[in-house]
Amino acid sequence: ALRVLAVMAITIVAAWLNAQLSVAGGPFFVAIAELKADAIWELLLLQVAPIVALVCAAELAVVYLAERVAIDWRREITRELHRRYWSGNGAYIMEALDQRIDNADQRLTQDVADFAAAAGRLLLGGFLGGFGVVYLAASVAFNGLQALSLIQVATPIIGSLWDAP
Repeated sequence: ALRVLAVMAITIVAAWLNAQLSVAGGPFFVAIAELKADAIWELLLLQVAPIVALVCAAELAVVYLAERVAIDWRREITRELHRRYWSGNGAYIMEALDQRIDNADQRLTQDVADFAAAAGRLLLGGFLGGFGVVYLAASVAFNGLQALSLIQVATPIIGSLWDAP
């Protein structure tokens, strides 16, 4: 449960960092559009690159912790199902008397592995997608669009291409 909360908390931090990256990227793209090399390098090294590094670290932590959650789920579910399989006469009945399932213990382990991986992806994907939509909507509603639009950035670049000999 603690790892799931950590995944959610780091996801929130990563979303905030992405928002900061879009704000820091505005002046950077203006410098690119105006072809100011000194400003490009200064903004890249002092503003954009540190935020990108933090975003990458946060995303890596989310992926790592989500995989650990899936492994924990797999371990606990497998332990409980094996306990049930080996208690009483369950194993004897499935292996000796009921021949419909071949290698029940191996199938149980593989099915649990598949389930844990799929459930982890579903949980993480559902949270990330839902949180991303809510965060973006709230950001636009409360702060307005702070990043430059593609047209504002692309127009000077395209215009300079038309003027080139």
